[in-house]
Amino acid sequence: TGDVINVLTASGLIEVNGMLAAAYPEWIAQWMLTSTFYPLPLSVGNALSCLFPLTTQLYYDGILEPLFSATATAPYLAALKAALPSPLVVVAFAVADTVLSAGLAARLASSFAGAVLLALLALLLAARRGVQSARKE
Repeated sequence: TGDVINVLTASGLIEVNGMLAAAYPEWIAQWMLTSTFYPLPLSVGNALSCLFPLTTQLYYDGILEPLFSATATAPYLAALKAALPSPLVVVAFAVADTVLSAGLAARLASSFAGAVLLALLALLLAARRGVQSARKE
């Protein structure tokens, strides 16, 4: 169709014509792909993209991409990453991941199916905590 597709993947990688490529912008790709625990594979955004791939892509395309394009944030984010020590990059990423994931959760909750899925997820987490508490006693 000629449209540009901005692929979000859980691994941060995509295979195109037999070539493996990063799905991240150049300024952060190496940092993201060399992480071993956080942000890959265990960020909130990563988990949400695995659970709700279509909604995540729509959120990215409809809200985040226009926001980032309109504000031209990439150079500022690249400069921030370059200026911060690596442990603080993780903290900054965690804050951004939490804020952006909260936006995605709000978008999910705005649909009936999303609200049901989020409620089920909350119940599963509560049940898991209950089981863990019972084991400790």
